[in-house]
Amino acid sequence: MSHNQYIAYECTPMRFQPLQRHPVRWLEWEQDYPVVQDFWPEQTPAGWLEATEEAFQYCGVVEHSQLQAIAAVWRYSEDACEVASVYTRL
Repeated sequence: MSHNQYIAYECTPMRFQPLQRHPVRWLEWEQDYPVVQDFWPEQTPAGWLEATEEAFQYCGVVEHSQLQAIAAVWRYSEDACEVASVYTRL
């Protein structure tokens, strides 16, 4: 039986500092779907489009035309967002 583990982090301005080790960029639907499909085969074009319509915006680390990590920001109001769908290549 598989056990999922969840880790909660608190982000504060004092502790949240971006690292510039990898080139992270926002992913575009048409341009980046092929690298997303290679990395995340379960994500269909319809699912990708539905997520963007529900205010999810994805960013990722793309190195040598291959997605290494992906995460989404869900903007559910003008003042609040949530990080979701975080995946990394093994």
